[in-house]
Amino acid sequence: MVEVSKIGWTWHTAAAPGSGTDARVTIRVRRDGQQLAYVSEEPGETERLDRGSRYESWWTFVNPTGIGTAVSGKTVPYTEQFPQGVAGHLTVELEIHGDDKWSWEYIGVHVVEGKKAFIPGTIDGWVWAESATTYHFQYDRSMSTDSGEGYRRITLKI
Repeated sequence: MVEVSKIGWTWHTAAAPGSGTDARVTIRVRRDGQQLAYVSEEPGETERLDRGSRYESWWTFVNPTGIGTAVSGKTVPYTEQFPQGVAGHLTVELEIHGDDKWSWEYIGVHVVEGKKAFIPGTIDGWVWAESATTYHFQYDRSMSTDSGEGYRRITLKI
């Protein structure tokens, strides 16, 4: 069982002229087809996805009920469970919502697992232990709602 507490992205936009975008870009995070998150990554008209830029952002999962859990007076971060592991079960779908082309060379998807680690020699002491794995997607891809310039949606399969 893998418990994912957050997921992040590192974008490397291509350096060629016309590679940046001012179009809106969204992300859907899915486990076996079930949507876990919908993120408006780029609202448009910003400098985040400019030509030749590097940008990183994170999404932290939250309990949809709004109810938290505490153990020994400390809050336990919410996680999304992947009973059969992340590989083969996690997809990240990028979608662009405008015809201003965006070209990228690399996207790193960072998956952070978390779990309680009990402290030896204590009755109920524990710490939240995290480990991260980065999945690399290196392509010369362009995205646009104009099919002559690129793809509207791209799915990254972990």
